[in-house]
Amino acid sequence: MEVRARELVGYCQRRERVSELVKHIQDKRPEKYQKYALELESKDAAQTQLVDGILAAESKVAGILKSAEQTVDIYSKFETGLNELLSHLKPTQLEYTDALVYAQRLLENLAQARRFGETGSGKAERAAVIDQLNRLSLSMLDVSFLELCGLVRTKRN
Repeated sequence: MEVRARELVGYCQRRERVSELVKHIQDKRPEKYQKYALELESKDAAQTQLVDGILAAESKVAGILKSAEQTVDIYSKFETGLNELLSHLKPTQLEYTDALVYAQRLLENLAQARRFGETGSGKAERAAVIDQLNRLSLSMLDVSFLELCGLVRTKRN
């Protein structure tokens, strides 16, 4: 008899119908239900808690991945903007060497952020470099660095 009971429990577990089995036992065999009720309820609660924990973790991971994809996307836009800026400048121009210095600083900053994550000081350094790139780009090309990156659009008259 015990073997058949284990098979029934296994069957219900595989089909996620244990709660139905417990309800049936409670209705049809209340004396047996009382004997095992606390054990069954604690296992059911533990399983529910485990499933809830797994679902919460999956949701958190999905959020982190989405955030990482967005961050990587903006980093690649900065790299695109650097390439665009350097392609419009001539190596013989004095500003070209400034652009190379700013590009090196920005690329190092992006590499650090990708490898170790964002920090307040890293964001501040990046903002300072982007400000310098904006000034250079506006003075040389009459378009902001952020426009070259595809991050903003400015109406022209």
